[in-house]
Amino acid sequence: MKEKKGQILVVDDNPQNLRVLGSMLKENGYRVALAENGIEAVKYAADKHPDLILLDIMMPEMDGIETCKRLKADDRTVEIPVIFITALTDTEDKLRAFNAGGVDYITKPFVLEEVMARVNGTIKRRMYEIERLEYMEKIEKTNEELELYSHILAHDLRNMLQVIDGYTDILYEEVPEKRELIEKISKPIGRALETIRDIRSLMKGKIEEIRETNLKKEIKDGIDAMTITFPRSTFRLHLPEEEIMVPANESLAQVFYNLLYNACIHNNNEVNVSVTVKREDRRVVIRVTDDGRGIDEEILPQIFERGKKSRESDGTGMGLYIVKRLVEHFNGTITAENLRGGGASFTVNLPSC
Repeated sequence: MKEKKGQILVVDDNPQNLRVLGSMLKENGYRVALAENGIEAVKYAADKHPDLILLDIMMPEMDGIETCKRLKADDRTVEIPVIFITALTDTEDKLRAFNAGGVDYITKPFVLEEVMARVNGTIKRRMYEIERLEYMEKIEKTNEELELYSHILAHDLRNMLQVIDGYTDILYEEVPEKRELIEKISKPIGRALETIRDIRSLMKGKIEEIRETNLKKEIKDGIDAMTITFPRSTFRLHLPEEEIMVPANESLAQVFYNLLYNACIHNNNEVNVSVTVKREDRRVVIRVTDDGRGIDEEILPQIFERGKKSRESDGTGMGLYIVKRLVEHFNGTITAENLRGGGASFTVNLPSC
């Protein structure tokens, strides 16, 4: 007879019941262990980790209810499913069994078909859960390794590109007759550095603990960086007087940096940008608007998808995708629309602390 993957511990103070159930289970391919009391059962389960426990309710010294409670209180045995064996028909007694942690029950006298139907169903669910947990552990380990490799790759690429960028700056000053060519070289290097920065920010935002974060400070940090990068653009900030705390981390500044950068870079680096912050119930709404040419209508519905960009854009299309991922990581939402009078508007909705 083909043996099934599963060991069952049968616990009953009646030797006859142990023999009957043991024979039923063995004939159906299960490995069987027997215990005559709750103390033996708790010790065996902690040492051997059976896949299922059939547990009699009415036993001397330690009854089945108490035995089940002890099993569920121990980290080594808490996940092992328990099916109660009972001659009781009182609904209240059955509720006590379920409240103690049982997943099912079988009644005396034993009916082979009922016993095997309940055992097979529980074992099948148990095996599925074990496989699922093992699979999730593998995925988690793989993700951790990929995250580490991504950090290393982004760090090394950034350092190499910064060295190349530094040399192009030197060439720009020392070889003026080749400045047009040098600018063509510098431009993709700058885009690559921006992309690496965005990816590192996304990874950092997911790794760092979410905590109370000063929203006004993060927005101001983003605007300060833009003022230096795009001196021909104008940035207006409309904030309430009181401090606003949101559940996020320092990567929130990258959200506003990217939104402001997006407004400037798609409008020839010269645009008027307004940032308005308002409280609405227990949330905070931040609107970033500009008076530029707006968003291509054909890509507006997919503007936050990876790789989406306008025809005029020479970027990677990663910036707004990363913005959306970070906002969602902070349990917020973001939308985009074109304004009737011209320009575009991005609305970020975040929970407040």
